[in-house]
Amino acid sequence: MIMEQPIIGTLVDDHIRWLIENKGMVENFDPNEVQPSSLDLRLGDKAFVMDASRVFFKTNLQNILDEHAIRTVDISEPQSFKTNEIVIVPLQERLNLPSNIRGETNPKSSTGRIDVFARVLTNGSSLYDSAPYGYKGGLFLEVIPKSFNTTLVKDLTLTQLRLFAKDATLSQTNIIDYHNKYTILRDLDDKRIELPYFRDNDLCLSLSLRPLDNNSNIIGYKSKKTLDDTILDLSKRTNKASEFFEPIYYDPKELIRLEKDTFYLFASNQKIYIPPELSAEVVDYDTKIGELRTHYAGFIDPGFNSYIVLEVRARDTPLIIRHNQPFFRVKFYKNSKIPGKVYGDDLGSHYQGQTLKLSKYLENDHKET
Repeated sequence: MIMEQPIIGTLVDDHIRWLIENKGMVENFDPNEVQPSSLDLRLGDKAFVMDASRVFFKTNLQNILDEHAIRTVDISEPQSFKTNEIVIVPLQERLNLPSNIRGETNPKSSTGRIDVFARVLTNGSSLYDSAPYGYKGGLFLEVIPKSFNTTLVKDLTLTQLRLFAKDATLSQTNIIDYHNKYTILRDLDDKRIELPYFRDNDLCLSLSLRPLDNNSNIIGYKSKKTLDDTILDLSKRTNKASEFFEPIYYDPKELIRLEKDTFYLFASNQKIYIPPELSAEVVDYDTKIGELRTHYAGFIDPGFNSYIVLEVRARDTPLIIRHNQPFFRVKFYKNSKIPGKVYGDDLGSHYQGQTLKLSKYLENDHKET
């Protein structure tokens, strides 16, 4: 039996399925949405447009939505929402967590790369993206399109749930041991790179402003100011990238000026491999490097072997960034076991082997010069 031994760490696919099928840990789940160490969460059929972003401490969220929504929209068919419109969508899944398991959520990579802010709310909680040990109740996704008018529709998966049984965060020593065994950090040719340095047991990595592909001179993307009638339709994957992003080409000065309130995509300067025993998470480096956000989607599944694409936004003032600048940290977790399938194992993993790749919702029609 899968569950004969107590589980510790990030739950993987086999454990997630067993706990759902035998213990009812998640109600109304779709087996097809189970990933190597996470569960994709689906939009329901109603969207509530709100006047402000908020957490709902000690309150029932559905009651607040019913009483205070500006309007309610049926999204059983695709519906568009304007930039910076605050939308809360009840998710189809409902949690019934055991007392020894907690959950965390984060946007999927394809969501972060189109500058859609997506955070999960739970009843009675003062925190985003967190389901406490033993949580029983609904899940609600706050969606804010930051750069583009965006279409939402029922069953869309914009966020994912990670489940933890006890804390299994790796120490610096643990990470070094795994690097010696698996070569966690690599160059473009998959050759070993020495680990740079650590901060609070997190591996510190840097930004690339050089081309990572010999056939391309593109080192980043910058969001465009779109017209009011331009809509990024998330019900399809054929949106033309050139309508929403402009490429940033290599400059020998190897620095970029980030304009405030503008969205950018860049890649890490190192390629990272996540062994099957582990999962990982991108976390902010430090506000002392400047007032900016370096990522939206942070979770990395076991088996991932690619550069990390960073979703970047300068907050209050323009900011100059440089090639190889320390930019983000990676936190590693021990998994509850080796997953049945790892990232890329016939799963249609969209970003395996990526250098600098746009969201799956975009068809890249930019010229590689």
